[in-house]
Amino acid sequence: MEPGIFLTNNICESLNSSLKRDYMNRERKPLHQFLKTLKDIFIDISNENKKLKESPLITTNMKITAAQIEAKKLFIFRKGYYFTHKDCHSKLSLSVIDAFLDGRYTNIADMRANLKIIVVLAFNNVKKEVTCFCKEGYTYNHCLHKMALEIYLGVRERIVLLQPNKRRGRKRRATKALEKELPPVLKKNKRNQRN
Repeated sequence: MEPGIFLTNNICESLNSSLKRDYMNRERKPLHQFLKTLKDIFIDISNENKKLKESPLITTNMKITAAQIEAKKLFIFRKGYYFTHKDCHSKLSLSVIDAFLDGRYTNIADMRANLKIIVVLAFNNVKKEVTCFCKEGYTYNHCLHKMALEIYLGVRERIVLLQPNKRRGRKRRATKALEKELPPVLKKNKRNQRN
């Protein structure tokens, strides 16, 4: 029997089956050993959940979006770092980046406004690794900015989407058999028959 396939519609039966098969070795055990086994099960489940949270979950949709962002060529290289706009749709101006790097701000409102839109990325040429300093990139070590820069620098492969050929104009509807044009010879014969 394959794992994850239910023979009954009762989930408890499936849990009972996996508990006997994977943890109890199909043997009856005393209550204190059963409780210890349950504890082991919960520890295993929590370890699996931690691994899922730590490992980056990169979907195909994220790869496609990153390839679309990279195609716009929005990255600017300045003083060893790459800069891009947080929304990934518009390009940053050089004056905004230079003000950020030099710390030339006249008031705090300008600084806050720039910090909200700037994303800084670093590329380690030796390890061929990109580090993004946005919230998702810094916390989970994967984000759209990072993936797009990796595609831009050739570290990650680009996903190519195949699009169907578009036909121009309205779709032609099939002509009905009675609407078809008759050859000119038959038209003349019909007119002669009427007269």
